[in-house]
Amino acid sequence: MELSVLTFNVWYEQVAKRWPAQVIAIRKLKPDIICLQEVQSLDVANHFCKEFSAEYKCARFEGRLSLGTMFVLGIAWLLLYAFWAFCQQLGIIDQRPILGGLLSVLCLLLILWRDPAQATGFLLGNRTGLLLFVRKEKMLSTRLSATLFREWQYDYLNWVRPRGFLTVDAELQVGQSKIPLKVMSSHLDQPIQQVEGRGRVRQAEEMLEQIKQFQGLALLAGDLNCTKSNVPGGTSCGTYELIRKHMKDACEVNKDPTSSEIKQCFTWDQVENPLARSTMNDLAYGSSSPLRQQVDYVFWQHQGPIGNISCSSCQVVFNEDGNLLSDHYGMLAKFRVAA
Repeated sequence: MELSVLTFNVWYEQVAKRWPAQVIAIRKLKPDIICLQEVQSLDVANHFCKEFSAEYKCARFEGRLSLGTMFVLGIAWLLLYAFWAFCQQLGIIDQRPILGGLLSVLCLLLILWRDPAQATGFLLGNRTGLLLFVRKEKMLSTRLSATLFREWQYDYLNWVRPRGFLTVDAELQVGQSKIPLKVMSSHLDQPIQQVEGRGRVRQAEEMLEQIKQFQGLALLAGDLNCTKSNVPGGTSCGTYELIRKHMKDACEVNKDPTSSEIKQCFTWDQVENPLARSTMNDLAYGSSSPLRQQVDYVFWQHQGPIGNISCSSCQVVFNEDGNLLSDHYGMLAKFRVAA
């Protein structure tokens, strides 16, 4: 049996107009497991779920609002009301405060309806922005779960939209054997600089707790917002090295046998991918020097007496000139699974 895993950050800024092309491209690859990040808009999340519902089961977070979101909306309403109160003091508009409050609410609803810069989807959309799909025909006894990270204080975005991870527990029927399978997907903290031992590292530890003693095939895939520690312009938090202690990087299948060097798998490429150069990305990562890094991964681990599993290939996808789908490229890994 072959088992294929795709991870893809769909880019919340433009996914509302790019999702149809993304669905077509994903279908061409026919992955058995699909891990999507930054599907913030609830409408877009529902589109993905509808498009893949016939073939896949979907894990996602329930709920939309967070305390941070309500706080941001409250501040926005107060600013609109303050503008009305200022005009009131100048004698320009009606003196009734209740009317001003209602008009402020209507203005806020109008702004949310217009959805500037996908802000509405981010504030009121799919919680965490994660979707995880698994092919029905290959998975037995499928169980879906969603877990918010206990570690959340070290990324300002988490105050509004929390981060977490999705998990699918299932079994793979291979001949007469049933191989336990655990799939986990996440989108870790964004800031490049992290407090030592906190943020991404602590979040990775929370996920690794689930698989250290797992007997079967464990997969961890997603946009982990980290690089190897020696990458120029990359992260030094040690998240990659921590995960690598417990799991294999699927990209290691591309190791050059003569030099033992691993072929570079850039998924965040501000040199070749013009979509990775935007105002929001410049604010997040700076604009002085274009970055070429791998931040999207498929890690795997097989433990236990059942099954014989190896990684057969791992490649960057959706990086064709003239047919770019996101500010990230995708990563597709394939595994040979035998009894």
